[in-house]
Amino acid sequence: MTAGDWLAASAMVRLDQNAALDPLRVYDWLPERAAMPYAQVEDPVLRADDGAGVTGRVGTLGIAFRDGGERPARLRLLMARVEEQMATLDPDLGGDGWRLAGIALSRTRLARVRDGWVGRLEWSVRLYRVN
Repeated sequence: MTAGDWLAASAMVRLDQNAALDPLRVYDWLPERAAMPYAQVEDPVLRADDGAGVTGRVGTLGIAFRDGGERPARLRLLMARVEEQMATLDPDLGGDGWRLAGIALSRTRLARVRDGWVGRLEWSVRLYRVN
């Protein structure tokens, strides 16, 4: 698996089946017919940032949200809870020696669409593995 795969998998483990996020359902693909609200952990966008004896990656990880309803209050609350959960992501990404060196929320978005609301959270991430 790549560094991005390990990062996305770690986010899924942290968010999926998390009681603090109920009723949010989290997927690693865009569901065609899912009950709202739901979130999709997107594939990370990473670039090489290697150093002497260290393999590194920097980039972004995004999570997209979808909810119905007249008002965005529930989606705002769920996005805030996801932000809290991601701040406590385990630095050990679980395999191949990849570690999370840093994660910082860099962008948020909430917008009205025809039949509800969409949101997006994006984090700047830095990963490394000692060679």
